[in-house]
Amino acid sequence: MRMEPMELQHAVFETDGGRIDAMWSDVRLHAGDIPDGWHCYAVRGGDGGWPPCSIEKTVWVNHAGDIITPDDLDPLLERNGWMLVIRDWWFTDEPFGCAE
Repeated sequence: MRMEPMELQHAVFETDGGRIDAMWSDVRLHAGDIPDGWHCYAVRGGDGGWPPCSIEKTVWVNHAGDIITPDDLDPLLERNGWMLVIRDWWFTDEPFGCAE
């Protein structure tokens, strides 16, 4: 059984590795949900899964959501111990990739 398409929200993350523009999903995404050329990462939350505190390759405990981005974050994750600490974040209606 295939899930209904889910709504994705534009989110911006300020991390210890720099700014990341991404599309946020409240649920775990699967390979068929990821557009060609995009990359999927997991967001870990604090106790109870909220608020978002890090971006990682995969998250099993305290999974807050998944993000997709056209940017390959793997090299950045590797340089930062496979975890980007989220310093600040917000949802935005700005066009994707728009600097403030």
